Amino acid sequence: MGGLGFCEMEAFDDALLAKQFWRLAKSENTLVASLLKARYFPNFNIFKAELGSHPSFTWRSILSARTLVVKGSRWLVGDGATLDIWHSRWLPRPITFAPYTPKPSGGSISKVSDLIDYE
Repeated sequence: MGGLGFCEMEAFDDALLAKQFWRLAKSENTLVASLLKARYFPNFNIFKAELGSHPSFTWRSILSARTLVVKGSRWLVGDGATLDIWHSRWLPRPITFAPYTPKPSGGSISKVSDLIDYE
């Protein structure tokens, strides 16, 4: 019947917005990222950004894709100094990404780096 062959335009739109969100998160030195950061999230990263007052349609749309990006991503551990054991999505477990063990009360271990034996 013609057309571009996109059956689910809403899903396609969400995918494109999530891609733009990811580009802004990973390429903070681009002109567009610098402009959006200066206007909407000057003191935070894009994952903690808020909608703000009088947001543009573009910003509102890109920010709406954050939940999709967060849902489908997890942290790469690295040295683990900034990753919280109990709240960061860092384990390769679908759906929850949470540890199996419950959080101990009064424990001093809170960062992933506390679990790493560097020797």
